[in-house]
Amino acid sequence: MSNLKKGVFGSLLLVSQSVLDKLIGLVSTLVLARVLLPEDFGIVAIATLIVGFFEVLSNTGSVQYLLRADQINDSEVNTSWTINILLKLILSIALYGSSFFVSSYYEDPRLQNLMLALALVYFFEAWHNPGIIYLKREQEYAAIFKVTVLGKVLAVCSAISIALVYESYWALVVSQAVSKISMIIGYYIIYPFKPKFELSNAKKQWAFSGWIVPQSILGYFRTQLDTFLASSLFGKAELGSYYTMKYIALIPTSHFILPMTGTFLVEMRKASVDVHNYKKIYNSALLIALLIAAPISAFLFYFHELTTLVLLGDQWTKYSQLLAGFSLLIISATLHQHCCKTLIIFNKPKHILLYELTTFTIIYSILFTIGFNDLMIFTYTRVGIEQLLSLCFLLYASLRYTDVITTVKLFFGIFLIISSCIVSVFVASFLPSLSTFALIDLGFKSACFFTLFYASFGLCYFLFLRRFSEWEYISSLIVRISAPVIQKLVRN
Repeated sequence: MSNLKKGVFGSLLLVSQSVLDKLIGLVSTLVLARVLLPEDFGIVAIATLIVGFFEVLSNTGSVQYLLRADQINDSEVNTSWTINILLKLILSIALYGSSFFVSSYYEDPRLQNLMLALALVYFFEAWHNPGIIYLKREQEYAAIFKVTVLGKVLAVCSAISIALVYESYWALVVSQAVSKISMIIGYYIIYPFKPKFELSNAKKQWAFSGWIVPQSILGYFRTQLDTFLASSLFGKAELGSYYTMKYIALIPTSHFILPMTGTFLVEMRKASVDVHNYKKIYNSALLIALLIAAPISAFLFYFHELTTLVLLGDQWTKYSQLLAGFSLLIISATLHQHCCKTLIIFNKPKHILLYELTTFTIIYSILFTIGFNDLMIFTYTRVGIEQLLSLCFLLYASLRYTDVITTVKLFFGIFLIISSCIVSVFVASFLPSLSTFALIDLGFKSACFFTLFYASFGLCYFLFLRRFSEWEYISSLIVRISAPVIQKLVRN
């Protein structure tokens, strides 16, 4: 199989795997949203945020390091695995100790047991099979996908059962444990690799990770400190709604768009030695992501109330404007991740750290300086600043690692994508309600909206874009993907 076909197939499997992965949290959230109140979600949000901080502390960037290296050996893989286990052991103990203080601070004993259970699941994850990195480097995702499917099916079944029988948020914890344990066992079955404790390459890896860890910490606080701030400015109901809407809005980015373009990290690394080819793949990777991210963002922004009604129920619709605001983060997160991939390829993790430090300072200087008594104004201010900074980051990365002409072509493509979104929203605003049943109405309007978007952008492509090298590459990619499917349908 050619590298291109392997990359495309790998992207599709990564998307499917990530969608299933997020299905655990999403199914639990959707079921629990009809069983629990927003105040209960506030408690879950606090525990998840604390545990999430410890997860960030253990993010050494080992996967990125091993993927970007020209060659790797068992010694480097074992070193990465050993560092991960030792770090997560220390952090699990710290998380255990902090659970008592967090529970006392918020005066809710549920937090202590919840955090202890999540800490245990967090430590289990460290024992995964490190040899899987060899499959990822070769973009052999089929076996990984099968293990993931089995783990997610078991996890979703356990989540739904516990949520319906006990009406408890413990469904989320149990489902995560089932998922982690089943996948740990499955990964050792599909790739028999015997890891051993080793630190022979620790110094070399830490030269890379030393910049990734502080960058991850700053990145976490940049994206999550607003939630902590909301917990002090507003009540638990508002906090639960803020956290849940933000979580739902970012699902398309973190578990669909980014995994789909994940294999481009490998392709961009390979193409970095060829300036012309790299410029083409650099633009193509981002434009492909935005062709999916932008219409999803626009749809959620305009149809926020209907989407909230279908996903969460009547008791959440008064907070649907939060979903509209957070949907704009889908675009900024896509831009941000693309720039980070570029800097990782050129071994500039300290520049990512500098960006995180700068944006963190700007965002929270403004949020802490301005007094907010309205949750919606707080949300839209936070999102607006993020949008502007991500565009500046993209402009820097494009000019620094491509050239002015490539950057102009990229931003022209982005302009046409956004314009197609605006046209689609305008036309969709005249759509009537097809049914009083909200799910049917949402399906009808989403089908019409996305048809309008891709038809509108297709016209832009034929008028302005088809002669550009990146769009020739994208169109050829689409043809290569669709050709086998079309041929099979014709034969049948």
